[in-house]
Amino acid sequence: MDVHSTDSGSKIQTNTLRIFYNVWIHLTSMVNIEKGHDYEDLTTHFLAQFFPSGRATKLRNDILMFQQHHGESLSEAWTHFKDLLQKVSHHGIDPWLQVEIFYDHVNQTTRRAINHSASGKLRDKSVEEYWEIIEDLALYDNES
Repeated sequence: MDVHSTDSGSKIQTNTLRIFYNVWIHLTSMVNIEKGHDYEDLTTHFLAQFFPSGRATKLRNDILMFQQHHGESLSEAWTHFKDLLQKVSHHGIDPWLQVEIFYDHVNQTTRRAINHSASGKLRDKSVEEYWEIIEDLALYDNES
């Protein structure tokens, strides 16, 4: 990242890094790692201060209750689902369950397209194969 760039994306990244740096300094002053605390303590303090449990629970439920919207393409649904996952990176949902959630909550047409692309039932694939198939399908869907 070029911090001297004038485009708005770089300015946002620079400001975000500056904010996280200030948060890091503030939290390390609260949790002194040298006095027997570790990074897990620091992470716990960070999440408690900036990601209240109620908000995390709501976002986790949003992931669990994901549903492809009416008229939403496979590409849009996949982006929507991944956005939900990124909103709460500490959601604790295993990758295999993420696969199940997405597959079970898309419409029948999308599910058929996924199965066709997977040369049969997607459930017979590994999690890694599933993600690759969906990524490729979403990319193709987005380009068409």
